[in-house]
Amino acid sequence: MADVELAGRRIVALTLIAFLLVPIASSRGEKWEREVSVLIPAVSTAGGEVRGVLSRLTVRVESPGSGAVYFSADPLTELDTQGAARTAAFVAAMLAGVDPMAYDFYVRIESDSLIVGGPSAGAAMAVAMAAALMGLDLNQSVVMTGMVNPDGTVGPVGGLAEKLEASAAAGARLFLIPVGQRVTYRRRVIVENPVPFWRTVRVVREPVDLAELGRKLGVSVREVTTVREALEIFSGVKLEGGPAERPGLPEAARSLLEGWMDHYTSSYEDLRERAEAAGGPEPLLRRADTQMEEALSLWETMPYSAVSAAFSACWTAEAALRLGELASSGDPGEY
Repeated sequence: MADVELAGRRIVALTLIAFLLVPIASSRGEKWEREVSVLIPAVSTAGGEVRGVLSRLTVRVESPGSGAVYFSADPLTELDTQGAARTAAFVAAMLAGVDPMAYDFYVRIESDSLIVGGPSAGAAMAVAMAAALMGLDLNQSVVMTGMVNPDGTVGPVGGLAEKLEASAAAGARLFLIPVGQRVTYRRRVIVENPVPFWRTVRVVREPVDLAELGRKLGVSVREVTTVREALEIFSGVKLEGGPAERPGLPEAARSLLEGWMDHYTSSYEDLRERAEAAGGPEPLLRRADTQMEEALSLWETMPYSAVSAAFSACWTAEAALRLGELASSGDPGEY
C-alpha cells in the first residue's frame, strides 16, 4: 500500500499548488461562522511500538472570507497533513455547492501523539467542513480514516487495525474505512531463541479482517467510497442529488492496469514454482503468497493497489529463487 499512499501524497501536493495559484477573492456580507468537532484516529510509533491513538479534530468555517485555510496542531504536524486540509476545504465547498473563496477554514488537531503526519485525516476534515457549511450535526460515535482526493473520493491509508482498536477503546460504534480495505495487514514481531545464547527476530505480515475484528470489539466497520457517502452516514441526512456513486477508471487506464496485472500474475506463477524447486526460504515464499493473495483481493475495487501488490509478490518470489540457487550452488562466491 506504500505506492498508493505515495501517489495520494503527490495528489495532495499538486492540489496544494493549485490552491496557491488561485487568485484570492474577497467577499462582503454579514459575518457567519460555525464549528464542528469529531474524533480522528492515527497511528503512533513512539518507542518502536505501533499503536492507535485518537485525536480531536475541530473545524471552524467563517464567512465572509478569502479562501484561506488556517492550520493549528498540538503537537506538530507534517506538511502532507496541512496539504490534506486544503484539499478537504475544496471538496467540502464543492459538496455544499458554495464558492470556497467566500469562506475561511480553521483546522485544529489536538493529539497525545508526538507528531501527527500523513493524509489519513483528510476525508474526516472534508466531512467536518462540509457539515459546518451545510449546518449538519455529526454523530460523535462515528470515527473515520481515509485520504481525501480532489474529486471527493476516499483514498486508502495504513494502520487500520490499530486505528480500529483505538476507536473502540474510545467508545466508537461505527468505523468508516476506504473501500477495498476491509482486509488489511498488520506487522508482528516474532522473537525466537532456537538455541541458548542465540536470538532471532523476524517481522511477519498477518492478514486482518477488520469487520471480524470490529465484531470482537463491538464496533461496526463499513467501507465508504466518497466524502458525500461518509457525510450522509455521519449526519444521518440523505443529501439531494441521488446516491454517491463510485467513479470508474478511464478505459485506457484500466486496460493498461489489466495488462500489467496479467503480466505479473503469470510471471509470479513461474517464479514461485522455480523458487520452491530451488529450495527458496519458506518465509519468503509465504510472504510472496500473501502479497499475491492481497493483489487478487484488491483487483476489483482498487486495481492500482492490486498491481502494486502483484509486483511486490513477483519481487519476493524472485528473491526466494535467487537465495535458493545461492544456497544450492557448489561455489557461492562464483554464483
